[in-house]
Amino acid sequence: MTDQNLDKTIKEKEKEKDQALEMLKIVSDVRKFEIDLFWRRSLFFWGFATVIITAFGYAYTNKLNKEVQLLIACCGIVCSLIWSLVNRGSKFWQKQWEDKIIIAEKNYTGSSCYFHTKLEGQKFCDFLSKLPWDAGYSVSKLTTTFSDLTMLFWILVAIYTLFFEFISKCFNGFTINIIIIFITIITVIYIFWRCPTSSTADPNPPARDSAQQ
Repeated sequence: MTDQNLDKTIKEKEKEKDQALEMLKIVSDVRKFEIDLFWRRSLFFWGFATVIITAFGYAYTNKLNKEVQLLIACCGIVCSLIWSLVNRGSKFWQKQWEDKIIIAEKNYTGSSCYFHTKLEGQKFCDFLSKLPWDAGYSVSKLTTTFSDLTMLFWILVAIYTLFFEFISKCFNGFTINIIIIFITIITVIYIFWRCPTSSTADPNPPARDSAQQ
């Protein structure tokens, strides 16, 4: 190989590496942007949920008719459902860009270390033997679970409002308290089981067609 060809090959490789680095910067910035959007959307829905809870508390305290209370509870259900779906959509696109980061990093360095550190997280079966407070819990999963539980709360409120007289006749205060405690325990178990951070992104992710976006 002549010196001219060698220089040409070196320049081409340097150009490819510069392009790979630029692509890595772009996909990293987009991932950061997706995470920022996730929290902005969450703040919006948290504020909206607070308004609905306040409205229902006002209606219940001032003994407004059941139709108004039921209407507010149904608004809470719809808002929580949209919130939950938005959280899942945000997580989906965040994962898309994480896969693209791994591909871009491989093109630049030949290997990927961006998501190689695994945070297995404690499953609930490990809870009794090892305290999980320092485990790798997924913030996005916790936020999504919170939106799911908010929707469940409003469903229960709607049912209670709709069948208030029937529930009052069939269940005394003690029974209702037991049911609330039972639901709370099940919820806590579900959170510990559902929300640990899963294994990191596949170091060899399948190529995703951009047309899916």
